[in-house]
Amino acid sequence: MNITLKEIPDELHQKLRQRAETHGRSLNKEVLSILEMTVNPVRKSSQDLLRQISDRRDKMAHVVKDEELKGIIEEGRL
Repeated sequence: MNITLKEIPDELHQKLRQRAETHGRSLNKEVLSILEMTVNPVRKSSQDLLRQISDRRDKMAHVVKDEELKGIIEEGRL
């Protein structure tokens, strides 16, 4: 099935293209992904979300530890 979108504002089109590039998808695949997530949202369990957060932290170059966080917050309040 095909759908044609008309009169997409230039700014929205550019944001969609940037988002598609960020996710390594074509513009069409990105729009389909957005529609799918909107129409059929996937509900993840709290365990799945915590596992996903942990996986992402493991991939980060620097993770702010809890003891560092308090100091960072206080510095921002000066």
